[in-house]
Amino acid sequence: MIKVGIVRDSEALAELLREFHPGPGPFVIVPNWHCTIKGYGTDARTLECLLRVLPGEKTVVESYDAPRTDDPLRFQGLDLEGAREHWDYLREQDQIFLRQTGIGKVLKRHGAEYLSVTEEVWAGRVADQNEVAALVEKRYGPVVHRELYAMVPQKLWERRGATLVNYAKIKVGPSAKGLFFSLSMKNLFGLIPVPNRAHYHGADDQGLSRSIVDMNQIYFSLFRVISVCEAMRNALISSQAAFDDEGALVENLGLVSASDRSVELDAFLVRALGGCPGERHFLQMGAGIFGPWDEECFPPLPQEAARRLREVMRGR
Repeated sequence: MIKVGIVRDSEALAELLREFHPGPGPFVIVPNWHCTIKGYGTDARTLECLLRVLPGEKTVVESYDAPRTDDPLRFQGLDLEGAREHWDYLREQDQIFLRQTGIGKVLKRHGAEYLSVTEEVWAGRVADQNEVAALVEKRYGPVVHRELYAMVPQKLWERRGATLVNYAKIKVGPSAKGLFFSLSMKNLFGLIPVPNRAHYHGADDQGLSRSIVDMNQIYFSLFRVISVCEAMRNALISSQAAFDDEGALVENLGLVSASDRSVELDAFLVRALGGCPGERHFLQMGAGIFGPWDEECFPPLPQEAARRLREVMRGR
């Protein structure tokens, strides 16, 4: 099931999510904090909109990410162990990010715990990788990057069975191979704790797609997942400009879509944004693991959003 609508406040978001029965909590929330470029990640107001909707215990989860620092090049070529030498720097940069964006105040106001996967992994507070592997492989089969089994924080393992809200951004822009889509499935890729994830991108799109599917296998095994993909206040959407180009910034679109099947949700959005779902590697791989989508069941976009997206994808 996919729900889609124009959302500008918590009341409208609550209505959109009502049919997914979020329940009383606890909740694990995965935002998108990849960097501070406007439209690229979950801003404080958009996060607060969700936190107001969810009752009870809330844990917001992300990983340290090189582009979120003031010196991302220092992590070039570093794996998880190599980046560990910069642990204090990353911790400091994360606090600056939370303070400057206002997200720290929002978390405090709503009593939400913030959990950094990188912090937990480096501190050794992780679940038993054999138990994680057994759970994942029983449901979906083995992942390709088996080291990811050892990168699940113990606190998340203890919350398994809870509801995870995968709170993703709608992002689309050009690449050397055509349009590149970053949607709900890719949002869980951000929980890989390595600050520079170039290794998990691989040499081609299929390498990245494989890593995305691995992370979805793990976290869909641990939790009941509701994926929400939003362009509520701003988003980077363009067929002609790079993600970091101001020409790609679309403001106040208000478009939010949700589903309990990320593959189906992302296929719907790829189609809505001018792509062909069947040609996307991450969707092909995802359908093989999580099941296919049915385009005949896709809901229509709200007219206001459909009109603006047509203008954007034609280059305005």
